[in-house]
Amino acid sequence: RVSPLPVVVVSCGDRTVMGRIASLASSLGNDQTPIAVEIEHFIHIISGVAVFLGVTFFILANILDYHWLEAVIFLIGIIVANVPEGLLATVTVCLTLTAKADGQEELPREEPGGRGNPRFHLHHLLR
Repeated sequence: RVSPLPVVVVSCGDRTVMGRIASLASSLGNDQTPIAVEIEHFIHIISGVAVFLGVTFFILANILDYHWLEAVIFLIGIIVANVPEGLLATVTVCLTLTAKADGQEELPREEPGGRGNPRFHLHHLLR
């Protein structure tokens, strides 16, 4: 059904609110969040320890006169065994519990003349 009322178009495309939101969202970089940096650091540590132990036992297997193929299989087995299967699930559960706990914290309420007020800071600087 067509409305008999006149319509005035103020803006269209990228000039609308939705267009501005879309352009802002598309202009965001791929910067990592602090938690992503920490998870990557943790994974690097676990991987480094796994590779170190694998190479160590590979060298020990060669010293003890194991066949080179057995030593390589031992190396791969040690590396795979040291990286936990549940790493992704564990990190996800920890992040979920942390976010839930942070969401339940009560934020301190501020009085109108409280610490967020510039007069409060000026008053305490002049004391």
